[in-house]
Amino acid sequence: MQIENEDINTVINNYVNSIYYHDSTMVYKTTDSSLQKSGHYWSKKRQEWSYDNMNFEQLFHTASTYNKKDWIPQWAPIEIEVYDIREKVASAKVKAIWGFDYILFSKNTDGRWLMDKILWQSYNEKEAKEYFLKLKECNQ
Repeated sequence: MQIENEDINTVINNYVNSIYYHDSTMVYKTTDSSLQKSGHYWSKKRQEWSYDNMNFEQLFHTASTYNKKDWIPQWAPIEIEVYDIREKVASAKVKAIWGFDYILFSKNTDGRWLMDKILWQSYNEKEAKEYFLKLKECNQ
């Protein structure tokens, strides 16, 4: 199971780094084209929670553009917890600069782990203020 755990950690690191380093080619290493990502995010402008969906193409676009101006600091987190690994499915959580992703994996016919479904939540209002204040201080 140690190898399986390492494989899942590699997939998650590639996923997060594809966005941190705007390298959309890494998305192909982490997901299948049928990926479904959805979740809740705190809208500072509207002062309420919103819900949105993302497919593979949108994730590819996000990886290409999210950090194009290199605003994400070196200290941005990639904190991974692998919850369960079975023969063909697994689950994990990752904390990243955008919040928390709860990920379901599927092992494909080639024996590679790929992200299948992601349910995410951004930081809440208080966490976002603290987090981005720290980001602002580091960039001064």
